[in-house]
Amino acid sequence: MKMNYLDDLRTDMLKVILLLIILTSTIAAGINIIANRSVTAVILPLTLTLVLFVLYVYRKKWIGGHFVRLTIIILINFVYLPLDWYHSLGMTGPMPYYAFLTIILTLFFLNNKWEILIPVISSILIIVLYKVELNNPELIMNDLSRGALLNILMANFILVISMILIIISVVINHFRRGQRQLYQMSMTDYLTGVYNRRYLIESLESIINKSKRDEQPFQILFMDVDKFKLFNDTYGHVKGDQVLITLGRVLKKAVRSYDVCGRYGGDEFVVVLPNTSYDKAEEVVRRIKKDFHEELETLSFADVTISIGISSGQNKTVRDIIDEADQKMYKNKSEH
Repeated sequence: MKMNYLDDLRTDMLKVILLLIILTSTIAAGINIIANRSVTAVILPLTLTLVLFVLYVYRKKWIGGHFVRLTIIILINFVYLPLDWYHSLGMTGPMPYYAFLTIILTLFFLNNKWEILIPVISSILIIVLYKVELNNPELIMNDLSRGALLNILMANFILVISMILIIISVVINHFRRGQRQLYQMSMTDYLTGVYNRRYLIESLESIINKSKRDEQPFQILFMDVDKFKLFNDTYGHVKGDQVLITLGRVLKKAVRSYDVCGRYGGDEFVVVLPNTSYDKAEEVVRRIKKDFHEELETLSFADVTISIGISSGQNKTVRDIIDEADQKMYKNKSEH
């Protein structure tokens, strides 16, 4: 699960990064056209934009693979950045900002130990380019005035800071989404998709307190699958799981949004119905039995039945109301 979470974060990050680089490359090409820069200075960012746009369009097919991420990182580190250094403004231009950002992102996307060589070599390359520029300043096509250069540097600095903030925002949102998913998993039964016993008991305690405070009735339904052990022994646990999954699905469809249905244990399920009279609870029971029978007919298990007991919840403890519903369920079972 940990690896899936990290892979999802990397995938989301890479999609955002592709869009950001496409945007900045397009802006860079436009600035170079306005500034009457060389044809190469215009074609280079446009080429990067085109390549990354294709990657983005086909991201569902390519972006998930680590090989694709690694290819993009290598191309940007060792092809685009050196060319950008040569055809733009050297180390006095925006290249150092993007080099720093690229190295940070490369570190984030590393999967294997040997890949640490990529940011190391990229850092060495930047140092080498800086030395080359100091010794051969004529190599850099820098024909801008000092004022224009400062404006470009400031604009790119703001752009890079904005990119970093956007990336941080993506990470934070992904982390929050992961927290919500973990919380959902912590209160959900993994097999049936209904609430688990812990969350069910906590919700029932809360509903009991609210019922006492507001003087509103509520009912609980306690149910299990008749002769479920015999069914498992006859058809196997895989078929038994299908029956439980079906019952969980029926319960979720049968209740209201503020009702609570959960798996109490084994083949036992509980449904809590706030602000509900006994007569209304009986209607819910009939609907559950009818829908469960219809669902099982499609699985050729039409002979499987459930027994349900109803208990009113006013002025009772959690243990008392569950025990009462349990007893009524077994009484109904014995009458079949």
